Amino acid sequence: AGKMLFQGRRSSIEIIAAILSASRSVPVTKAGITGQVKINSRQMNEYLDWLSRQELIEPIGSRDHQFRIKPTNKGLRLLTTLESIQAILR
Repeated sequence: AGKMLFQGRRSSIEIIAAILSASRSVPVTKAGITGQVKINSRQMNEYLDWLSRQELIEPIGSRDHQFRIKPTNKGLRLLTTLESIQAILR
């Protein structure tokens, strides 16, 4: 998800961008999100609930019955915008 803007804790925006980025090319499981984004399962569930309510992610069915998510078109637009902002601020 790129470098953090500041030293220390990540902002919610940075975590949202990391979640959307992690699932951009292939739908990702909850375990995949916690591993790639480095957040705990409670945080992950809070972010996934919020992203889902905002229609930024959608669940994807799979043969192995694992819950996976991928960004919606709206989520991809947000990710592109956040990446542009990060690039400007580097």
